[in-house]
Amino acid sequence: MTRMQLMVPMLAALLVSAQAAPAVTLQALERMTPAQLQHLSHDQIDGFMQKEADTALNKLLKATVKIDETHPGPMWPDSDNTMHFAAEIGYDGWSDGLYKKDPGPDLRSSGCVFQVAAAYQKAFAEKACRHQNYGYRNVPQYRYTHNEAARQAIDIRFLMDMYTQCLNEFQSSASQYTCKLAAVAAYVQARKNGKAVFDAVTARYP
Repeated sequence: MTRMQLMVPMLAALLVSAQAAPAVTLQALERMTPAQLQHLSHDQIDGFMQKEADTALNKLLKATVKIDETHPGPMWPDSDNTMHFAAEIGYDGWSDGLYKKDPGPDLRSSGCVFQVAAAYQKAFAEKACRHQNYGYRNVPQYRYTHNEAARQAIDIRFLMDMYTQCLNEFQSSASQYTCKLAAVAAYVQARKNGKAVFDAVTARYP
């Protein structure tokens, strides 16, 4: 058997694998059923997280931030600084302690507002969900960011935060995969059910 003949079955197998796991976009996730989400492959999840999430977030930030950098002055009330802390940086760079001298922001956290798999409730509640709560409670207090682009930016950051936790807090590929599936499901819950929560906050500032 020639070398080329040996390679043909391998190439065919790779083609079947590629056909069985097509690329998935963030937008497509929102149209999937819970059963479809649970059948996403590890490669599909890593694909949209590594190729799309950061680009999509940056595009949304450009639409919701007036000045593309943090600037001196009071952190509150300031829509740019609030968006920076809510979506531009991850949970590991954010802390409600940043606002100890600013009594204005709503720093309450009720755990994970949107449904999260029970096995990950505690881990996500302390980090990713707490960060998302800050965004949902404070970003819509500004008329400039009381819009869907700002909410989507917060939700993508929420997904990125959970994804980072999955990588940092679980060692095996299998445990990271199940964590990522839970993260994707929680993100979709936020996208589908978060608008009413976000819109319920009164815009008090320009």
